[in-house]
Amino acid sequence: MATILNANHPSLLDLIKSENFDGATEKTLGELLEKDALMQTIPWYATSDGMRHKDVKALKLGSGDFVSANSGTGTTSSDIQTLESNVVFYSVLSQVDDVVLKAGTAKQARSLRLEQNELNLKGFQQGFVNKLFYGTTVADPNGLNGLAQRRNDKSSKYVFDGGKESGDVTSVYLMQFGKDAVNMRHQEGKSGFQTEDRGMHSYKLTSGNIIDYWEMKYSMWALLDVFDERSLIRYANIDPTGTTNGITAKAFIQMKNLLPNVGQGAAAFVNRSLITQAEVLLSEKSNVYYTRSEIEGFGAVIKFMGVPFLLQDCISDSETVVS
Repeated sequence: MATILNANHPSLLDLIKSENFDGATEKTLGELLEKDALMQTIPWYATSDGMRHKDVKALKLGSGDFVSANSGTGTTSSDIQTLESNVVFYSVLSQVDDVVLKAGTAKQARSLRLEQNELNLKGFQQGFVNKLFYGTTVADPNGLNGLAQRRNDKSSKYVFDGGKESGDVTSVYLMQFGKDAVNMRHQEGKSGFQTEDRGMHSYKLTSGNIIDYWEMKYSMWALLDVFDERSLIRYANIDPTGTTNGITAKAFIQMKNLLPNVGQGAAAFVNRSLITQAEVLLSEKSNVYYTRSEIEGFGAVIKFMGVPFLLQDCISDSETVVS
C-alpha cells in the first residue's frame, strides 16, 4: 500500500508515542491526529538550537574543475543564506468544575473529568491546525504566519489564481514534505506536545463567590518551517461550488511541476467542496488524470497525476480573496 512519508520522517504521533504520556491522553490525541490529514502527514524534526531554528540555504553552489598534472587545484565557495525563526507557544487550561465532579461517585468523577478534558483537547488540537493554515503575526504577535499568510499575493509564482474575484472562495494547498521542504520543528528532547495535570485551583468570581476547577494544561511548542519555498504552493480564489472558476488540469500540472520533486512525496490539502469537485471529475471518463487508490492511514483517496487530495476540514469556503 502506498504511503506519503516513510519512517525516516516522524509524525507528531510518532514522537508522542516515544514519551510517557498517560494512556488516556495518548489514546485521545492519537485518535484526533489520525483524523487530521495535515497533522498525520507533516513531519516533525528537532530545532537546530533549542527555542530557535536556523535554516542554512545555498543561494549559489560552488563547483569544481578538471585539472592536469602540476597545474594545481582551484578554489570554490558557495553563497549561503541563514534564516532564523523562534518556536511559538500554544497553550490552554482545560477546566472542570469541582461541583460537577462531586455530584457522582469517585469513579464517575474521574470518568467525567476525562470526558471533559477529551473535548477540550479536541478543540485545542483543531485550533492549532487552524492557526497553521490561517494564523498571522499581525493578528497575534505571539503566534505564527500560517500557510495562507505565506501565500497571500497572487503575483507570487507560488500562488495560482482560480479567477474568482469576489464572494466565497477556497484554496488548494499543495505541499512537499521533508527536512528540506515543509516540516514542523520541536525542541530537542520534547515531542512538541506537553501535558500538565495542575490539580485543583480556586478562583474568585466577579460576584465574590469562589469556584474550584480541576485543571489540565495542554501545550504545543512548535515552528512551521518552509525550507524550500517551492515546496508550498497555493491555488487560490477557487469557487467552492464548482459552477465557475473551479480546479483546472493545466494549473495543477504547472503547480505540481514547480515542486522540488515534481510531485513525489507531495499532497494537496482541500476541503469537502473541492473533494466533491474532484470526485465529479473522477466520474467523467474523459478526465484521465484523476484516479483513486489506497494510501496507508487514509484509505481510498483521489489523486491527480499521482498527487493525493487529502481532506482538511479547517480550510474555509469563505477565505479572503487573494489579490
